[in-house]
Amino acid sequence: MNKKDKIQFYKQQIEICKDMRAIAEQNIAVANRLELEAKSALKLLEANPERAPRGKHQLSDEMKFNLRASLTK
Repeated sequence: MNKKDKIQFYKQQIEICKDMRAIAEQNIAVANRLELEAKSALKLLEANPERAPRGKHQLSDEMKFNLRASLTK
């Protein structure tokens, strides 16, 4: 490799690294969003003994489907 080729190679490598960093940041944002949605879903699914007797409060099938769907957006 001559000097010109090396310069081009390293410039290209810098651009690739920038793209990889942007993708990683997007993945972190998605992971944070999914974690928050999962925590919200768990909070909704937990039964509070003072509000509803155990086994008496059931989520509808539609609500369960919507909760699952929101985790995979």
